[in-house]
Amino acid sequence: MSSLPDRQGASRPATRAPRLSSEARRTAIVEALAPYVLERGMDLSTRDLAAAAGVAEGTLFRVFPDKKALIAAAVIEAAKQHFGLGPTSRPWPEPDPALPLEARLLAVVDHIVGRAEESFRVMTMLHQLEPSDMPPGMTLPHGHPHDDSAQAAQRRQRRIELEAHLASILDADADRLSVPLGSLIDVIRSLAIGRYMAPHTSTPPLSAQGIVDLLLHGAFTGAAAPPSA
Repeated sequence: MSSLPDRQGASRPATRAPRLSSEARRTAIVEALAPYVLERGMDLSTRDLAAAAGVAEGTLFRVFPDKKALIAAAVIEAAKQHFGLGPTSRPWPEPDPALPLEARLLAVVDHIVGRAEESFRVMTMLHQLEPSDMPPGMTLPHGHPHDDSAQAAQRRQRRIELEAHLASILDADADRLSVPLGSLIDVIRSLAIGRYMAPHTSTPPLSAQGIVDLLLHGAFTGAAAPPSA
């Protein structure tokens, strides 16, 4: 073991960081790779994966049987984080309540649109996995065709908390709404998520600003809208 000089010039043994257990190493690798795989997709080389995880290629295969199992674990972790089932799930925005309604609504819609894009990527990757791809003891999260719904109660609670949060952001203008606040939230989500569902993908999707303009000002320009059918 190498030695380091102390303040008096004497040598003392160099201390080493404690060695991670296989499970701790595996967890660290998966958590590091989850956002990388979500951004880059599943067609990655072992060298790419090792560099993103900050470890040597050989380290990957001391804790994973093969690349397929490693990528499957990273996809599952990305899904757990995205759907709010993990400790690193993305927080929702907290716009200044003093901002105008349009600015607060844009912050919310922009976040929902971003999450919808991420959801589409997560779901696409999840549907490429099979139960045989899963490492031992790993369960399938929300959205996979083989999902056993073991975490359904947690997901419902997450939805309740989310709607309460959005309501608190928009509550100051609730008296200006022509529909219940819950209905507005459902419309926002439908516009953000529905643009990824066939057959609604034939035209370019509305941006977050476009959705806000539609919600606040309607689909028609000018002083008068055409009579309803």
